Amino acid sequence: MGTAHVTTGQPCQDHHLVREVTTGEDQPLLLLVTSDGAGSAAHSDEGSMQACQATVQWLEMRLSDGQEFLDEHDGLTLVASLRTVLENYAEEQDYALRDLACTLNVAAVLPDRAWFLQVGDGAAVVQSASSPLEVVVWPDNGEYANQTYFLTDVAEKHIHTRLIDAVLDRVALMTDGLQTLALSLQQRGPHPPFFEPLFQAVDGLDGMGTEAHQALQGGLERFLNGPNINARTSDDKTLILCSRRAPAEAPALVSPVEPPAQSPSLPAHPPIPLWNRRTHLRRTCRRDHEAVRGWPGAHRPPGPGTRPGRSGRRLRGGSAQGHGGQDLPECARPSGRPEAGRARPGQ
Repeated sequence: MGTAHVTTGQPCQDHHLVREVTTGEDQPLLLLVTSDGAGSAAHSDEGSMQACQATVQWLEMRLSDGQEFLDEHDGLTLVASLRTVLENYAEEQDYALRDLACTLNVAAVLPDRAWFLQVGDGAAVVQSASSPLEVVVWPDNGEYANQTYFLTDVAEKHIHTRLIDAVLDRVALMTDGLQTLALSLQQRGPHPPFFEPLFQAVDGLDGMGTEAHQALQGGLERFLNGPNINARTSDDKTLILCSRRAPAEAPALVSPVEPPAQSPSLPAHPPIPLWNRRTHLRRTCRRDHEAVRGWPGAHRPPGPGTRPGRSGRRLRGGSAQGHGGQDLPECARPSGRPEAGRARPGQ
């Protein structure tokens, strides 16, 4: 939960979902979704929740009948479907559609490829065994850093899809509350010292319910709510981390942010939200963290218009085949952050 929201009494406007399913071709599939409600939209927390739920439902239906994997056209179709869902919900609740404004980031990960969709800011970061960390689509802030695009009125040119035809070892999704910490604006890429310690902690988990799992979960909560993080972002923060790497494969890097005090059993730099190796750790806004069963096949190692946003930020809108015996990555995730694409305090 962002400190700005605590101060103003606003709810956490981030939402996320993680789902493990089997496709119509009997392939294990991991679905990851994050959404960040606009800070100036009266009911954007409800909008982000509706967007996440409807996205997972749409993807499950789309991939349950044995059709070919997702492509660019599916991104346009999904966003149109989500807009209809939000329009219907707004009518039922007697809201204006703009009151549900929210961003969206989606990842659908098969053992040998992955599909991504992005509307607005936030980002997905991926890595394969032979490549460095990479931002799938750079956060879409329009002409100015304090603008972004929302599902409620986004133009087609700001609906970004990407298919990666490769085996991904690591996948992360986040809302924009962590962008200044996790991304290098000058290099327009991930900031490895931020991600590596977190991914390494996920790489090293043996399963849920263990002492290490509980310690990591506590470290996650302290890390996200600690003064060092909150001093650099007052927004809600949501992060999903997935890994299928064995601990020995992960290089040792140092985190850019000093973590708060933690128990000796925790790694030097406690991860943000995560789940890995049959483990999914999560902390969402003010809600309690919960653990869920890891996903099947997991690796087991030995527009033109603008309107005022909160704090002066302006919001911008516009009008498989079989997996060949390969293991899927495992995951971890956390959450909590003020608004997406809306003004951050001080901006």
